Amino acid sequence: MPVPLYATREELKNRPASEAWVDIDDVEFFTLGNADRVAEGEEPVPSEWPDPVSDPEASLHTTHNIPVARRVVPTTPKERLIVVAGEAVVESEWGRVTLKKMQWVDVPPSGAVVRNNLNPGPEGHRGQVEIARVAGHWSEAIRTAIFTFGPGRPCDYHYHDGDEYWFVFRGHFTLKYRGEDIEVRPGAILAAGMGEEHGVVDPSETFEGIGFATQLEGEGRDGHLWRTVHGDPVETR
Repeated sequence: MPVPLYATREELKNRPASEAWVDIDDVEFFTLGNADRVAEGEEPVPSEWPDPVSDPEASLHTTHNIPVARRVVPTTPKERLIVVAGEAVVESEWGRVTLKKMQWVDVPPSGAVVRNNLNPGPEGHRGQVEIARVAGHWSEAIRTAIFTFGPGRPCDYHYHDGDEYWFVFRGHFTLKYRGEDIEVRPGAILAAGMGEEHGVVDPSETFEGIGFATQLEGEGRDGHLWRTVHGDPVETR
């Protein structure tokens, strides 16, 4: 079975029917900046860009024309916002919450507005806030966390009684997956099905991502499981 590793969002959205078990339908990383406006959903990349050499001022303004807030309306049964860097405020019919790095909130069907909550600096500009939007149709999400591994800090070779997903946003590494070595880069989305062994046993550089685990199955054991301790894994995908 080929590794369910998607290099882009488009690959995830267009995954084959054999990977229908994957509960994640889209993963997007976006930034909240300083421009005083609310983006109505995902904004397209500009089709034209000022020349950074002949027109540096216009190029600078275009580069930093990042809205301070964004309206998120779910297109899938479940959507979750996770703060990757900075601080944000999320307002919806469910209330108003402030989130810092590693904290998350689910978006109600009616939507929410997420806003940069960093204080302006001496020049009146805020730092940028990075947000991850995870969309899908899972029945239960038992874990959402940001992980960091690197030289001297490997990710042990393990499996789970359930599916686990990695959304990589920093660093390159070699993933050991079901005994094979797979090269991974930022932007990749890994779907490790129940019982499928995976890990990064000798990372050459620091890498980070979001670990997202859904409902337990089989014996229902939570956390990392090892063949030498918990027995041979049972693959169901």
